[in-house]
Amino acid sequence: MLKKYLFIISLTYSFQLFCQTTEFVEYMKKNSISINENDYSKQLDFILEGKKNLPKVLFIGEHHSLSGNEIIYKYFFNQLKQHSKICVLVEEPISLKKYIEDYVFGRDSLSFYKMSLGLRNPTKETMFYEYLREKVLRNELDENDFKVEPIDVEQNYHVTFYRLKQIFNINSNESEELNQFISKLKKIEIPDSIVYISKKEERNYRKLSKELENLLLDNNSDLKKYLNENYNELIDISKSLSIGIKTSPGKNRPSYKEQYIRESGLYSNAVKIIKENSDCLFITQTGAYHVSLQPIFIPEISLREKKTVAWMLNENIDSPVKGKVQAAAIIYTNFEGNKKIFKLLSDNEYDLLEKISTEKLTLYKLNGENTPFKDLSEKIQYLIINKY
Repeated sequence: MLKKYLFIISLTYSFQLFCQTTEFVEYMKKNSISINENDYSKQLDFILEGKKNLPKVLFIGEHHSLSGNEIIYKYFFNQLKQHSKICVLVEEPISLKKYIEDYVFGRDSLSFYKMSLGLRNPTKETMFYEYLREKVLRNELDENDFKVEPIDVEQNYHVTFYRLKQIFNINSNESEELNQFISKLKKIEIPDSIVYISKKEERNYRKLSKELENLLLDNNSDLKKYLNENYNELIDISKSLSIGIKTSPGKNRPSYKEQYIRESGLYSNAVKIIKENSDCLFITQTGAYHVSLQPIFIPEISLREKKTVAWMLNENIDSPVKGKVQAAAIIYTNFEGNKKIFKLLSDNEYDLLEKISTEKLTLYKLNGENTPFKDLSEKIQYLIINKY
C-alpha cells in the first residue's frame, strides 16, 4: 500500500513538473527574439509594445569583456534610435569622457587608445565605440543622433591623472598654490601599459586628490580664469575622484559600504547627465550587478541586500526618471562565472533555456502575460542568452 501511495505521489509530482516545464518552454518561445550580428532590423515591438512600454532608461547588465556584448549594444542602439536620440551611459570613469567623444566622433584616437590601456580588455570593450565611430565617419550618424557618457567614479588613478595633467597644462602667474599643484602633476609619469599601482603611488594620488579639493575651494576665480571651458569638467572629475578613493580601488571584494558609496556615485553622475539630456533615451553598458530594479543579495560581499544604481534611478524621489527604468541581464552559456548572475534562474530553468536558445543571442521578455517569472521580472524585465 505504501509503495502504491509513493508511486502516485511521484507520478503526480512528475506530471506537475512536466506541466510547469511545458508552460515555461511555451512562454519563453512565444516571448523571444533572436539577435543577429548582420541584421539589426528585427523589431522590439513585441517586447516594447511600440512606444507604450518604451523605458526612459534601459539598463543592460553584462560581464565585462566577453564576446557578443557589442552585438547586443548595436542591436538596442539601432532599435531605440528609431524613437529618439540615444545616450549611452557607460561604466567608465568620467575622466574618459573627452577621449571617448573625440574617438567616436572621429576627432582623435591617439589619446583614447592610450587611455584604453586602463580598461579591463581594450579589444573587447572598445568594439561598440569602433562601430559608432565607423558610422560617424561614413556620415550615417552625427553628434545630433547620439551621445556616449561615462558615469563611473574615478577608480583608475592613471586614467584620472592623465586627464588632469592635460587640463592643467597651463601657466599661472598669480596663485602660488596653483603653481605648486601644477608642478606636482607634471612630475607624475603615466605608464604606456596596464600596471599595478604601488602603495607609494596610491598615497601620492590620494594626497594630490585632497590638494585638488582644497584648490577648488580656495582658488575658484583663478581656476575659472585659467581653465575656461575645462573648469566644469574639473569639478566633475574632482567630485568623482573623492568618491572613488572611498571605494578602495583594486580590491577584489569591496565591502558593503564601499559598494553603496560607488552605486551612489554612479547614481549622482547618471542623474546629472540625464537632466542635461532630457531629449534622449538612455541605454547602459554596465556590469550585471548594477542593473537589478530590486535590492540584490551578494553573499561574497555582504549579508545585507545591495541597492543598485538602477534601483536608485527607478525608486529615488529625486530621480528624474523615477518609475521609467527597465533592465536586461546577459547570461553566458560559455562562461561559468556569469551563468547564474545573482541567482536569476534555477538549474532546471537554466538548462531549459540553454536547450531552447538555438541562436547565438536570444532575447527573452520576462514580464509578459502569464509569465512564470513573476518575482524575477521585478528585478529584470529582459534576459539575454549569450552562446558566443
